[in-house]
Amino acid sequence: MFISTLLASLPVVAGLAWPLDRPYVKPTQPVSEIIALGDSFTSGVGSNGLLERLGGVAGRGLRSYPIQMVRDLDMWEIINGERKEPRLTFLAHHSDTTEDVIERQLVNDGPFQKDTWELARGAPFGNPQLAVMTVGGNDAKVAYILNDCVYRAWRPQNCDDTINRTVSLLKSTEYESRLRNTMLAVIAQGREAGGAYPPESFQLYVAEYANIFNDDNPECDQIDWRLHSFSEITFLTRELRKKFTLLNTLMNAAAKRAAEGLKDKGVIYVEGINRHFDGHRFCEDGQTSQEMNHVNTWLWSHYSDTVTKEDPPLPSIRGRSPDARDTDFRQPWSRQVRDGIYENVLVDFVFQNQTSNGTLFDSGAPPWTWPGAERYPDFGSLMEAMQATEATVGDMELYIFAAQLSIGGLDDLIKWGGRTARDVINYLLPFHMSRSFHPKGKGYQVMKECVFAAILQNREIAHKNRTITQHFTGPVILG
Repeated sequence: MFISTLLASLPVVAGLAWPLDRPYVKPTQPVSEIIALGDSFTSGVGSNGLLERLGGVAGRGLRSYPIQMVRDLDMWEIINGERKEPRLTFLAHHSDTTEDVIERQLVNDGPFQKDTWELARGAPFGNPQLAVMTVGGNDAKVAYILNDCVYRAWRPQNCDDTINRTVSLLKSTEYESRLRNTMLAVIAQGREAGGAYPPESFQLYVAEYANIFNDDNPECDQIDWRLHSFSEITFLTRELRKKFTLLNTLMNAAAKRAAEGLKDKGVIYVEGINRHFDGHRFCEDGQTSQEMNHVNTWLWSHYSDTVTKEDPPLPSIRGRSPDARDTDFRQPWSRQVRDGIYENVLVDFVFQNQTSNGTLFDSGAPPWTWPGAERYPDFGSLMEAMQATEATVGDMELYIFAAQLSIGGLDDLIKWGGRTARDVINYLLPFHMSRSFHPKGKGYQVMKECVFAAILQNREIAHKNRTITQHFTGPVILG
């Protein structure tokens, strides 16, 4: 769709008529720099608390698999022969589509710059030898499917109609072409950047998405995750969960076909992630509850506490000590959700606290039919507006608000910095919503290990003829 513009705009590289005209060559050089591209599964939106968050609305987290990769010195010693972190350019951004990757992530040429992880946009591409990426979920409008089929939060449409439209898209040549074009664009820019030698040894590792539900366990059949009492009940039935599994299967299949069709350009599809999530999804046997907060569940729900102790402590990174946190602020969020926090906050945000007299609530009409609701034509536009407001507040300020909230409760008007405890909920809600249905740190560790397994099989490495065993994914035999 937009590839013709892309192809016409790419400059000619010295010695090459076109960056893609030469076949891929297996790389032999060490990895000194990598780049992370794509959407929220690569940005690591599932951070464990506000102090682990990077890049504001970009949704990057200190437990993202790219950051876990660069900090794994044992693995880099095997690959490169020395215990040294490669540089990481972190451009992956929450909610980005295939078109966003090309038009917003691949726009700035230039050498690597330090301390750009906090930049939501604008960091240069750098000079990497390889890229990692997940992409395609936002083209499938997964957030809208969650709204229509699970949350029923804002102007929900018919769930079956929404899923059927998405299935048609995922089976189309258009969707696969979007993925292929994006992968080609990354390869072209990677070859031009000059970090890989020869240029045609640049690699792109495309990771699969993990399924989010166990779709066979009947324990979930009576769980209702609506955010509004105004909406009809929608249960997480086996039938609905199987439809989510189908969508994920179709997304992964299209990405795999696109990647395998570009093997001769250096694109490598990373599998195994789904298999290692078995037993750790929502609705697993013996791990099912309304909150879905079990320690063995590797995905965040909107009930999850802002900070949990399930993931191991992180070392201080770039001056941050993520585990220097108020451990009392661990329990209240599930209670707040059960007490109707989402319904109240969404309505208050849209109508600017003008509904306190209860007249509109008492009418029984859903809030998206009230005067003024037309400002937000769909759930996506509402979440974007809330995230934009959240982006004006610093993470530390949010954290202090949240700690106060955990002590005083939603309606306790504790003031700090001129804001109230209710204000902080307007900021915390997008954080909880955006990370829901994304992996926790252990899930991202599995992604890291699967990407490393692919790297070990597709590069010349320093230490050969041995077997290494990764924590979750097991042994990898090095030839």
